[in-house]
This record gives sequence, C-alpha cells and structure tokens, in this order.
Amino acid sequence: MQENNQIVYDDEIDLFGLFKKVNTAIARNKVAFFSIILIGLLVSAAIYFITPKRYAVRMLADSKVLSSKDVEEIISEVQTLIKDHNHRALSKKLYLSEGLISQIVKIEAEVTSENPASNNKDAFTITADILNPEITDSLQRGIIYYLENSDYVRSRINIQKENLLAVKKRTEKELLQLDSLKIAVQNVLKRGGGTFLMEPGTLNERSIALYEKILGIDESLKFLANIQVISGFDKPIIPFFPKFSFHLLTGLVAGLILAIVFVLTRKEK
Repeated sequence: MQENNQIVYDDEIDLFGLFKKVNTAIARNKVAFFSIILIGLLVSAAIYFITPKRYAVRMLADSKVLSSKDVEEIISEVQTLIKDHNHRALSKKLYLSEGLISQIVKIEAEVTSENPASNNKDAFTITADILNPEITDSLQRGIIYYLENSDYVRSRINIQKENLLAVKKRTEKELLQLDSLKIAVQNVLKRGGGTFLMEPGTLNERSIALYEKILGIDESLKFLANIQVISGFDKPIIPFFPKFSFHLLTGLVAGLILAIVFVLTRKEK
C-alpha cells in the first residue's frame, strides 16, 4: 500500500515539476510563445480562406415512371462520371456547360419512404455538393432533364403509355356498351314494361365511375414523363465545408503545442 501511495505521489511531483518548467519557460519567452500561437491562428485562417467552399443542396421529388431504386441507379452513373472528371460526357447527359459541370462535387439519390407531401410512398431525395451556389437552378433543371430523357426512362414511358392506352380502350368500349344498355333500358321503361335485375341508377353510377377512370388515365398520360418536384433546390448561403471554427481551433491547438515545444527546447543565452 505504501509503495502504491509513493508511486502516485511521485507522479504528482513529476506533473507538478513539468507544469512548473513549462510555466517558467513561457514566462521567459512570452513574445515567442504568443507569436507562435498567433502564427498558428493566422495560418489556419489562411487555409480556410483558400480552401474551396462546398455548399449542400437537397431536392425531394417523385415520378410516375421511375421507382426510387431506378433513380438511385441513374444518379450513381452521374456520380461515376463526376469521380472520373468526365465533364464532357456529363455535360451531354445533363445538358449543361462543362464549366458548370466542373462546379459539381457530388450528386447522390436516396429513398424517402412514405413522404407525407407526396401521393407516391416511394419518393426520392437528391442531394448535391457544389462549389458555386449560383448554379443551383441550372443544376436542378439538368438533373430533371436527364431523369426524364434517358434511354431507360424513354423505354419505361413507352411501355407504360401502351399499357395505359390499352386500359383506356377497354374502358371506353365498356362505357359504350353500358351507354347502349342504358338506352335500351330507357326505351323499355318508356313503354311501361320489363323487369330488370339491375336498377337504372346503378347503371348511371357505373357510367360515372368508368368516365372518371378514363379521365384519370388521360391525366396519367399527360404527366407520364414528368418528374414531380415536391421541394426543389434552395440557393445555399452558408457553406457546410470548411468550418471556420474548426480551422481556428485546429490552428490554436497546433500553435499551442508548437509554442510549448519551442520554449522548452530553446536554449537560454
């Protein structure tokens, strides 16, 4: 027990002695000590100002053609071109200038499940890191253009369009047959005879339902190729990288360490 207490006591003496030594060295070299810390702060501030600023933007959208997984795959192709610095190819895909493309650092897409602002429960979010906040609107238009005009999207649109037109044709045929049946029923009722298993009012309700179905198909065909933007890119004001406070703290710590090492190793004349 006495040996343990002695070890703790010796450690306390060593720490106290080191603190006293550092304090004495600082007192003898105040100008150099604080100058080195100031230099550390100035260097870190300079690094902050010369480091390219990065801004984050976010867009929430959905599509009647693409699933969120489809969007993730399409956007991953865009990100691959960004990593490869293939500005020419990406410029053609997004229909943007190569100068604007060079300001894009990263583009990603992710699933946004059960979004309350959208009827599509499988909406998606697109995020981008950019170097110039002025390109925000152009970038959003470019991404939407690519999502609506890629070869994969066009093939999906053609398939869905054919399916919708086929359903519309069957519905119109059914509506026409129902209208003929309604006319026949009305003629019988006018002559005051006949017994029907279905009420005339039911026929009207069915006609209205079929007509509304046709209107819904027409609306789907109208917006089939459109990406529905729920919340678009907002022009950012403050960059998320670099952080000025982080740079200052790093400069302060680095300057403090260098200043302590300097005053401790400096030889007195």
